[in-house]
Formats: sequence, structure tokens, C-alpha cells
Amino acid sequence: RESRRRGGRSRARRFRRSLCTGGHAKETLHAVEALAAIGPASKPAVATLIVLLDDEEWQVRKAAAQALTAIGAASKPAVPTLIELLDDEEWQVRRPAAEALAVIGPASKPAVPMLIRLLEDEEWQVRKAATQALGAIGQDAAKAIPALKEALDDYEDQVRDAAAEALKKITQKASP
Repeated sequence: RESRRRGGRSRARRFRRSLCTGGHAKETLHAVEALAAIGPASKPAVATLIVLLDDEEWQVRKAAAQALTAIGAASKPAVPTLIELLDDEEWQVRRPAAEALAVIGPASKPAVPMLIRLLEDEEWQVRKAATQALGAIGQDAAKAIPALKEALDDYEDQVRDAAAEALKKITQKASP
């Protein structure tokens, strides 16, 4: 198991180097997708992925956010840039940005106001991801309770279900 982890880290470093050398969007996209496939062992690439969240190609921004989701809570340094992506013109970028904030969890608290705004996004997949992120933030997302209650009436059942789950997580009392 330990050797597998080391192998994953060296692959992550190799992909990170290829990202840093600049290249065509297609090559960058493939490298970022590979980092996502590697998962948490790609943690050394978080700084590079943060830079790619600002790429001119929306597919690269999307893939970078997905890679951060795969890395998990270690993506915490990306929170400020992920918050900016919640306002991206492409819904295919807003959704994975919200999903990344969800896996980061309570450290995503600064995103609460933007996530509340996303509960009114025209794309239901974005509304669902924002709802899940608010639930993952937990009690620190209490400001979202009124908006989540409204989301219980969303026309999309997946958003309604996610809103109900988020409300449970936000309103549950912490264990003594």
C-alpha cells in the first residue's frame, strides 16, 4: 500500500510538471483529468490547479475544479478561487466549483453567500451542488436556512432532496 501511495505521488508530480510547462488546452485538460483520476495523492498539484481555475478555456476550469474535488479536503487553499468560479458564465464550471467546496466542507464557510445565490441558478445541477455544499459546511451555513427552505419547493426532486438533507446537517446539534 505504501508503495502505491509513493507511485501516485510521483505520477502527480510528473503531471504537475507537464502542466507547468504550458501547452495546448487539450494537453492541459488531459493532464488535469489524470490528476483527478489519481485523487488525494495529487495534493502536491493543488497550487497548480488553483492557477488553472483561471484558465481561459472553460473545460480546463471545469477539469481543475473536478480534480480539486477528487483531492478532497486538502484542496482548502483553493477556496477563494473556487468562490470566484461560482460566478462563472458556464454552468459546467459553477457546478464542479460548488462540488469542490462541498468536499472541502466547513472550511468553505466564506462561500456561503455565493452558494445561497446559486440556489436560484437556472441550472438544477448547480442548485443541487450548491445545496450539497451548504450541507457540507454544516452549522456555519445557518444563514442559508431560509433559502434552503425555499429550495424544498424546487421543481427538481434532486434539489428538493438535497435541500432537505442540507437542512438536517445545518440544524443538527453538535454532539457534546
